[in-house]
Amino acid sequence: MPVYFNEITKKYYAAFYYTDWQGNRKKKKKEGFALAREAKAYEQDFLNRTAGDCSMKFSALCDYYLEDCKHRLKQTTQRSNRHIIDKHLRPVFGNIPLNEITPAMIRRWQNDLLSRNYKKSYVSAINVTLSVIFNFAVKYYNLVKNPVSIAGGIGRSDEKDIDFYTLQEFKQFTAVITDPVHLLAFNMLFFTGVRIGELLALTVGDYNPKDKTLSITKTLSIIDREKIITSPKTKKSIRVISLPAPLCAMIDNYLSLLYLPAKNEYLFPSLSYRMADIYKTRYAKAAGLKNIRLHDFRHSHASLLVEMNVPPLAVSERLGHEDVKTTLKIYSHLYPERREKIALALEEIMQ
Repeated sequence: MPVYFNEITKKYYAAFYYTDWQGNRKKKKKEGFALAREAKAYEQDFLNRTAGDCSMKFSALCDYYLEDCKHRLKQTTQRSNRHIIDKHLRPVFGNIPLNEITPAMIRRWQNDLLSRNYKKSYVSAINVTLSVIFNFAVKYYNLVKNPVSIAGGIGRSDEKDIDFYTLQEFKQFTAVITDPVHLLAFNMLFFTGVRIGELLALTVGDYNPKDKTLSITKTLSIIDREKIITSPKTKKSIRVISLPAPLCAMIDNYLSLLYLPAKNEYLFPSLSYRMADIYKTRYAKAAGLKNIRLHDFRHSHASLLVEMNVPPLAVSERLGHEDVKTTLKIYSHLYPERREKIALALEEIMQ
């Protein structure tokens, strides 16, 4: 496995032949290594990957996993995965060959993670990401077993960190708002249950004053300081939401203040996630309320529907959950009935 030195750039490079997945013999060249051993390590990891050899280092597997994700996952999901990998996984496992990472090592890492001041949902997301990467290795790179599965769970992923405003608290919150844009935005979050990204992606044409409905067909994300419009979180998130008449009146009044708004114009062009969060914190403090997250306005809407005795299936459809099980996992503790009674009620309405 020779490596080469470029006299012009003063850097090492690897140049070698390999057989691709179609059986074709090809040449690979990679330049820009400061040290000869880095070039050798790159060649070995590359050959291990193409041969399905599990002696490749975990960091190399992460690179291949992230590359594969580019064609299958949304940019927002890719970014979240990359953040978890770079912050929590590479520093611990990056230089260890896959076949040397044991369940005992995973278990010690899990215990260390649990000792930190992270939310349960975040800890679970980190562990799930590691497990998904090892499953990727099992499926495509001949790893015999997933050590994360053997090590066991680290907490239930459906344990959500939920907070919300009651209707009375929300009225107290909005009582201190004087800006019509902010007033409408927070009312829409509370009385529709849309996600903040869905709210920011709304255009004038998404509102149907005749039918009193709001069409959710897209969401807005910020990636590397650039606004990205994508489809909503899941297929079921594409939905039409019926609006109460008072909220429609607020929207109509707001639109009357705009100068000939086009249908493709953003409903809240001056609002961003960051600014909405700043205003939310400011209004909560002024109203003497706890400072909940923007996403908790969605939970507030769900809790309001539960208090109104809206069936779980209807709540699920309004929130755009993939199925009613998701709704029950998150909000079943808000229902006065026990789980068994909820299941019986669901059987009745789904027959």
